[in-house]
Amino acid sequence: MLTRKEMGEWIKQSRMRKDISQKDLAEQLGIHRSELSMIENGKVLFPSKLTQKLSVVFEVKPEFIANKLADIAHRDIFINAGIIVEN
Repeated sequence: MLTRKEMGEWIKQSRMRKDISQKDLAEQLGIHRSELSMIENGKVLFPSKLTQKLSVVFEVKPEFIANKLADIAHRDIFINAGIIVEN
C-alpha cells in the first residue's frame, strides 16, 4: 500500500522530470508553495480536489492519481483500525 510520503515523492519526482519548480507547480495547482512542500514531504495528503489539475500538468489520467489517493485512504483506515502498524 502506498504511503503519503511515497505519494509526495512521486509528485516531487514527476515535477522534477518535467523541470517544473515547486513555485510554478503550486501556482498551477492554485496552492501555496509551502503546502506543496508539505505534500512532497509526506506531511499532508495531496488534496483530491486537485486531481484533475495535477493530471493535466503531469499528462496522466486523473484515474491514475485518484487510485493512488484511494490506496493511501485505505491504508489510513487499516492503520486507524489497528489492522496494520505504521512504520
